[in-house]
Amino acid sequence: MSFGDFIAFASLFGQLVESSIVSFSDDGLEAAVREAIGRPEGSILAADVVELASGRAIVDLTGLSGLTALSYVRLDSNRISDISELEELPALETLSLRINNLSDVSALSSLRSLTSLDLAINRIDSIPSLSSLTALTSLYLGGNNISDVSPLSGLTGLTQLSLLGMRSVTFPACPPSLH
Repeated sequence: MSFGDFIAFASLFGQLVESSIVSFSDDGLEAAVREAIGRPEGSILAADVVELASGRAIVDLTGLSGLTALSYVRLDSNRISDISELEELPALETLSLRINNLSDVSALSSLRSLTSLDLAINRIDSIPSLSSLTALTSLYLGGNNISDVSPLSGLTGLTQLSLLGMRSVTFPACPPSLH
C-alpha cells in the first residue's frame, strides 16, 4: 500500500477525523493551508489542518471540505463567491469571510458548531439559512444588502451583532441576549 492510499484516523474535538490526503484547485488556498501547517511541500493530511487564515486572492475553496478537523477559518479579503465546500466542516467554530463576493450563504446552515461568524462587506441580501446556527454568540453582517434580519430572532445565544452600514433593516424580534 502506498502512502497516498494510507488512511489514518485521529480523535480530535471528540470526533473521529479521517486523515486522508487533501488536494486543492486554487493555488492561493493551497499556499494558505501549507503556511498554516508549516509544510511548504509534501502531502497535506486532513487532520493536520485545524486553523486557516489567509487573504491570498482565493477564489475556489475546492478541497477545503476534506479538512474536517478545521475549527477556525479566516479567509477575509479574497474573491470567494461559492462556499459550498464549507458544508462538510462539522468542527468549525469560528468563520470569517469578510470582504468577499458572497451572495448565497445557505451552505452555512449545517454548521451547528459555529459560535462566531463574520460575513461583513459582501453581497448578501437574504439570511434565512442562518436561523439554524443556534450556537452563534457573535455575528457580523454589516455592509451587506440585508433588509430582513428576522431569521436571527431565534438565535438566543447572540451577545454580539453588528449590522453597521445596512440602510433599511427590519428586526421585529430582537433575541433576548441582545437587550
